Amino acid sequence: MNRHAYLIMAYQKHNQLKTLIHALDDVRNDIFIHVDLKDDINLTEYENIAQHSKVVFIDRQNVSWGGHSQPNVELQLLKRALNYGIYRYFHLLSGMDMPIKTMDYIFSFFEKNDGKIFVECNDWHLHDKGLRFILRYDVYHLFQEKIGKKRNFLKYIDFMSCYMQHYLGISRTRHVNKVIKGGASWFSIPNDFAEYLISEEDSIRKFVKYGYCIDEVFLATWLFNSPFYDRVYKGGGIDGSTLRRYKWKDKNPTLVTIDDLKEYESEEDALFSRKFDIDTNKDTVDYLLDYLGIK
Repeated sequence: MNRHAYLIMAYQKHNQLKTLIHALDDVRNDIFIHVDLKDDINLTEYENIAQHSKVVFIDRQNVSWGGHSQPNVELQLLKRALNYGIYRYFHLLSGMDMPIKTMDYIFSFFEKNDGKIFVECNDWHLHDKGLRFILRYDVYHLFQEKIGKKRNFLKYIDFMSCYMQHYLGISRTRHVNKVIKGGASWFSIPNDFAEYLISEEDSIRKFVKYGYCIDEVFLATWLFNSPFYDRVYKGGGIDGSTLRRYKWKDKNPTLVTIDDLKEYESEEDALFSRKFDIDTNKDTVDYLLDYLGIK
């Protein structure tokens, strides 16, 4: 059977996670989940939500926004799934994402595009942000695991330190010997590219350590410099290459609305969307579940 693995990085919003598991529950899927160690959660409550999929929780760790812990967990999830079973595709989602097409539609889409790699890989980060993007990966962010999203004195020390390192000619990636690319961290990738990434695990972990928001750098970079790049899906629409749809406001993805979902219904390669919050836009979640035929 052509089976898929869903890799979920969850943080808070536990009711939302239950809804996501329910939406992905299908005999053709297994679900691998990392829940941030900071969360107060009883994982036994999630054991019987899925009736058809296996739900596997990996060892928990603290994840800091923008730190290397985020890509490290992504690699952990991917490695666990590869060791667990044979899957044709691996999909990375956050705990606030949802599929917006039925499972039958999603499987049909991937069968039609079998072997394609659904990863954003481009230079827009470099063109849009210039030096700020280069500083993400090329110098040492010594405090990012402690800073997260907070704006405190460590943030400003880190900010000044990075600019000083750059102007002093310090480059921690000078010998990486790869063309650096950027792109969203969320992906849908076939088995052979997943195995390739894990074969490069040591190099990737070294690259991401001391980076900033480097989950939006390493995947696109390794893909572009690999033999797999010619298989990237060239989809239409915004974020078409990742099959995910989301809109932005003030540099953050907005909550999905019912109007957004109606817009995405007609888009062939809009398979997932982010982000949802069952506590604040329950009407949108209810509309989606009804559209998917999930009770």
